[in-house]
Amino acid sequence: MVVTIPTGVKAEGNLKVSYVPTIAVVTAPTTVEVNAAGSLDISFFLTAGNFKPSGEQARGDDRRVGSKQTFEVLGREKSSIDDLIYIADPQAAAAAPGNKAMEIFQQNVAGFLVVRYGLDAETVDFAAAQKVDVWPIIFGAQNKVPLDENDEFAKIRIVQAVAVTGIVRKQIALT
Repeated sequence: MVVTIPTGVKAEGNLKVSYVPTIAVVTAPTTVEVNAAGSLDISFFLTAGNFKPSGEQARGDDRRVGSKQTFEVLGREKSSIDDLIYIADPQAAAAAPGNKAMEIFQQNVAGFLVVRYGLDAETVDFAAAQKVDVWPIIFGAQNKVPLDENDEFAKIRIVQAVAVTGIVRKQIALT
């Protein structure tokens, strides 16, 4: 057998996260939808280490009368995203570019988080054939994060729960 040692893709700077209000067909999102005027690239709003999509799957026992061993079966999946923590300016003028996340992500606003891994978040726009994960979500209440007295460089941030409201589609090619 040939041994393969993959080079891997650097993670830092290669994660793009966008809020998209509407996707007509979640199994076939389009670049037009992801790049639409109502969409918002939040890759640089989110604070480092605070975008954590995850999932778990139930595991149960499958016991048989004639077996001395207990087997396992897989059950339901649960996808979730930890609370978002992002930069905000509570005193900014309405529609200020640096405050769009706080303005758009009002409680009970629904939409999608479209997440792309492996390409530069700053210089590479969403394009056809790129693979993305599509997370249907709804926003919870916004809460301002108090100053961390141990971090003199901390910015004012918002912490906000998001709930996953439907099936998460992974590795879907943009059309």
